Amino acid sequence: MINNSLNITTRNIEQKIVTNDPFSHFYINNVFPEELFESLHDNWPEINLFENGKQLGINIEAERFYFKLSKENIKNLSGEKRFFWEKIEKWLTCDELVIMLLNKYKKDIDFLKKNNIEDYYRNNLKTKVTFNTSLVMDVGGYELKPHADDPRVILNLLFYLPYDELGKELGTSIYTSKDKDLSKKYENQEVARFPRDWFNLVKTFPYKPNSLFSFVRSNESFHGVESSENKSYTRRLMLLSLMLENKS
Repeated sequence: MINNSLNITTRNIEQKIVTNDPFSHFYINNVFPEELFESLHDNWPEINLFENGKQLGINIEAERFYFKLSKENIKNLSGEKRFFWEKIEKWLTCDELVIMLLNKYKKDIDFLKKNNIEDYYRNNLKTKVTFNTSLVMDVGGYELKPHADDPRVILNLLFYLPYDELGKELGTSIYTSKDKDLSKKYENQEVARFPRDWFNLVKTFPYKPNSLFSFVRSNESFHGVESSENKSYTRRLMLLSLMLENKS
């Protein structure tokens, strides 16, 4: 069942058209088949297995807790949950999904060899990338100031996994800078969070059950999470970042 559902999910992502304004991204409702979406909740790891992002040294403004979808972490789960998340982790990092995403975003990733992306990935790029895959819980009125992301990031997938739509306003927002030279001033520097009043809010993608927001990282890919009066709501997400390895 799960393999077939993941194949359907891959097709759902593949069929979605990329929007390029103000940077390349897409948003999907009902990304997973309903049975698989329910299984993501049923197999959610125990809270005590999540780690505080601040204690991990991650630069965030609010409380974010991570369960890294690494083989080592998944081994700590009980039998049925371990089997389920092994399947999910394998899918998130499989060649088929990555090649599909690279093809989808090929116009927006400068270093890609456009004529045969599958061959280029399997025989060249695959050894130069790493996957940052996590389950995340954001608590205590989570918000995130505009930023473009780590320069090592190639692309991101943010799967929204709430039970309901009570925190709809807590989805990812995208922005344009009021200073046209801002991206050049901070090009390829470590992740910088910027004041909100430096930006124009373009759109907020609703934090709805079973939806997905994805984008290609660039020096213009400013995004964040707007502040909200909804301080008691916990955001649940599954994150995938495809990143270039740090060779330093």
